Amino acid sequence: KPWTLKAAEERSVSSCARFQGHDTLSPSGRSLRDAEKGSFPVTRDERHPLSRAASPASFAHPLLLAAATVTVYLNSFQGQFLFDDIGFLVENPAVHRLWPIWGGGDGPRPLTALTFALNFVIGGSSPWGFHLVNLVIHVGAALCLYGIVRRTLMRPPLGERYGRAAPLLTLAAALLWAVHPLQTQAVTYIWQRSESLMGLLYLFTLYAAIRGIGGPP
Repeated sequence: KPWTLKAAEERSVSSCARFQGHDTLSPSGRSLRDAEKGSFPVTRDERHPLSRAASPASFAHPLLLAAATVTVYLNSFQGQFLFDDIGFLVENPAVHRLWPIWGGGDGPRPLTALTFALNFVIGGSSPWGFHLVNLVIHVGAALCLYGIVRRTLMRPPLGERYGRAAPLLTLAAALLWAVHPLQTQAVTYIWQRSESLMGLLYLFTLYAAIRGIGGPP
């Protein structure tokens, strides 16, 4: 009978898989035959063949990226207010208070003005706090770029070619971008925070779109 032949074929395929050492397991190590019988629900990660359990590199590489970026720009904390910092920040009372936000000294960019106001309210006029926020923004942008490159390299069609090397390639690309001298002005020049903040929000939006559309990994 047709159903008997189908069952025999399924048993044959399953036996061959076990004989070859595959045992028809899901990415989580559970038998897919049990899932077909309804013994447990198939998770979202198991429905995506590119999903993988968290590896040490998935935690170590972002930490290494952040540490390297902080190390490179650590001497920026010794910097003082320069050029436009003095006229638009130090001598501008509009950014020394939190309200009204729209009355800040950064024109049509209230979010940037708000970050400057928070700096003045929390840390006063010490340039150390301003450099700290600039560096945090830059590190966040580097991590977003890391996520974008990683997901791009692990997705078809690039995943078939770069999947195994994706973690190292991603780290190299993000690290090169983060510590490149071209980034110096946007990080160490306090008034240029608007540029680095724009970059962070742009990269975060792109990362969120990629993750939302593609799902795991």
